Amino acid sequence: MDLYKILDFSKISCNRIRKFYLGNRFYKSHGLACYDAAYAPDGRLIACCGHDNTVTVHETAGKLKRVRTLIGHHTPVLRVVWANGNEILSASHGELILWNSVDGEIIKFLGQVHD
Repeated sequence: MDLYKILDFSKISCNRIRKFYLGNRFYKSHGLACYDAAYAPDGRLIACCGHDNTVTVHETAGKLKRVRTLIGHHTPVLRVVWANGNEILSASHGELILWNSVDGEIIKFLGQVHD
């Protein structure tokens, strides 16, 4: 079974995702809704973002232990991707933040855009 297909949220309404299966394990994420998830390039970590304005990083082995929570967005985080190995790029309404996944610090706040 391809784990990337399990995490395909494109066919599900984003405000309905609260939990999902990863392999044969049940995973509960952000309290209100999990909008997106992405594996690290080495497959050992998974980043998940949600309605609570945070990005959470979990180990994929074992019970999906939460490694850290990245706090910095002002609105719900809609997308998350891994960049350059240990960096995470997250996007919310009008904000992009580049994170260091090792220590959870903000590398760069890439802007706030208002209509």
